Amino acid sequence: MLSPQSRTFTRPIGEVWPLMQPPLRPSAGNLMAFQTAIDDWMSAHPGRTPRALVLGATPELWSLAWPDRDKVCMVEPDPERAEQIWPGPESSRRVARWVTIGPGDGLFDIVLCDAGLHTLAYPNVQTNLRRHLAAVMPTGSLLAVRLIAPPAQREPTVSVASELWAGNISDMSQLLIRLSHSLQQSPTVGVRDSAVWLKFCGLCKDWDTLLARTGWSPMSLAIAERYRFSPVNHYFVSPAEVLEVFTGTEGAPFEMVRLVTGGGPMATQCPVITLERR
Repeated sequence: MLSPQSRTFTRPIGEVWPLMQPPLRPSAGNLMAFQTAIDDWMSAHPGRTPRALVLGATPELWSLAWPDRDKVCMVEPDPERAEQIWPGPESSRRVARWVTIGPGDGLFDIVLCDAGLHTLAYPNVQTNLRRHLAAVMPTGSLLAVRLIAPPAQREPTVSVASELWAGNISDMSQLLIRLSHSLQQSPTVGVRDSAVWLKFCGLCKDWDTLLARTGWSPMSLAIAERYRFSPVNHYFVSPAEVLEVFTGTEGAPFEMVRLVTGGGPMATQCPVITLERR
């Protein structure tokens, strides 16, 4: 058994992030959908420059064509991620839980979140986030979120294993997400990262064989290693469940503008939903 001192990630997120692929990172099509939200707001408010909030330290969102990056603020609860993978200046980042955002932070015209909603418990904390965002988004502002939604019919873990050894899973990022979805019984219970790690080890006891059969780089194991001692629970939700939280109740503060799927693995399960503050 490993000692408590050794129960740490073998590589920091700054080294592992470049190894990840969609759906753990946004695809080119996902980024186009986020850019469209920015362009839509600009078209509706000519002559104005938006103040923007990015939920989570996704570096690709900093790299979008912002009219003024000095007005982009990123909030990330994990200090390691905020420091190591966010490319913006220190002044643009804040380490805090998303549900601490409030009127004291000012108003935001555009809010973007890439594959982060499932880090919040469903439905209570996701509903709480909706309340906090509604408090800092004026009428006409836009919220765009990318999901990593589970399949409509849950895929048994044994099917994931069969697909893996048949060569139908292209990389470690896709494998870990499909394993996560196979282990989640419901979005209210979610799935723990450490449980995904244990299942991964059960499927791939001989890592040399895994790498030889798949052709994956040995460095890809570092992505799975991030799950090993992670205390995080994920709550993967469908587009319908997200819309129920944000738009489904009487007097809900948001309405859907569009739902767009981009390219890349599992594209239909990773749509970007754009919502407008009423």
